[in-house]
Amino acid sequence: MPRLSLRLVAPLLLLLTAAACDSGSDADDDTETGELHAAFAAFDADNVTAVVSGSSVIIESNGMPNHTSPYWSPSHPLYVAPSATTAAQMAPGYIDAFNGSYSLPVPARP
Repeated sequence: MPRLSLRLVAPLLLLLTAAACDSGSDADDDTETGELHAAFAAFDADNVTAVVSGSSVIIESNGMPNHTSPYWSPSHPLYVAPSATTAAQMAPGYIDAFNGSYSLPVPARP
């Protein structure tokens, strides 16, 4: 089972926590209209989608980060050359060859 990086999971959990906070007012409940809470707008639109489905919000991600790294393949726009080591000394494999897709259903009103 692939391990998810804390750098990928922590922002997701933080945003989920923020979205789950309820002031107790029904005026803040956008799920009745099928609209997402504004907190979901902070997600990286290139890598994450969130949709209301019944009484749940379905969050889907391709598992790709949105930062530069020497672990992207050299032809990728987010690739940067290694600066602290050489390419030969780095772990093998590229980020863009990784399949980290996942789907996370969460209650729209926890």
